[in-house]
Amino acid sequence: MENRAISVIIVTYNHEAFIAQALESVLVQDHSLIREIIIGDDCSSDRTVEIVKSYQAKYPDLIQLVEHPHNVGVNENYADLFNRCSGTYTAILEGDDYWLPGKLEIMHREMRKNSDAAMWFHRFQVLQDGKLKERDYLYNKDCRIGIEDFVKDNQIQNLSCCLYRTEILKKVNPVFRKGPGVDYLLHILILDGNQAGFVNRNLSVYRHHGNSIWSKLSVEHQLVRGILRRYEMNELTDKRYDELFQRNIDNMLNYLVRLRSYRTKTGEPAAAVHTKQHKCFSIFGIKIKIKKRTKNA
Repeated sequence: MENRAISVIIVTYNHEAFIAQALESVLVQDHSLIREIIIGDDCSSDRTVEIVKSYQAKYPDLIQLVEHPHNVGVNENYADLFNRCSGTYTAILEGDDYWLPGKLEIMHREMRKNSDAAMWFHRFQVLQDGKLKERDYLYNKDCRIGIEDFVKDNQIQNLSCCLYRTEILKKVNPVFRKGPGVDYLLHILILDGNQAGFVNRNLSVYRHHGNSIWSKLSVEHQLVRGILRRYEMNELTDKRYDELFQRNIDNMLNYLVRLRSYRTKTGEPAAAVHTKQHKCFSIFGIKIKIKKRTKNA
């Protein structure tokens, strides 16, 4: 087995209620695989840093703490940690999630067996209102995916379920640091010309917060943001996957049409106004044309 091959990075911001469980879930992994645990705190105002330092005192040769004196944002925090990683592979754990025993060993084994994959990801469960819930996946066995599969249906959706080749993270880091979005952007950049492997096994838990910014958005606003993000990703990849992105955008726009029709009947406000005669949407003042679909599309 390749010794101390994995850098573990954890991004935190006001995670005092969760960071101990997150760290414990890393420390129960096979220590012979872990080169370092690097924690980047984005100027938390609670006891997150105090708790991390208590663990750092117990594991001074393993845990590193990077304290930002002011808020730098999620992308800059991750980008800084990516540059600090010295392991062959990098595993991310979000500060309010946690891993299940054996995760690193299983993912490391798959990465070593399949040297042509840029990253691997696995199933994860969702912890919501104190209950663990299973997620629905398109895949029911170990498999490979490319950027076409990812654009069609993002089955990753969480950073805590991924193991990356560090050299690829550092390669895409300059664009990621300044780009729009976090996980979707990172995976578009990595899968541009590469493949990802999927392990059909629950190996981590994602903590769903009902009061998060995303959760508070209406379905329409979530769709609008998703559409605009795909336009940005299409430009970022120099439209090499234009047909894929346009098809995905069309599907989301058509869903918005149906949703707006429902909202109109119920009297609820709509985030998007559909103008049939112009075959376009006006979303927050931005007009987006609906591409005409062929029968074979």
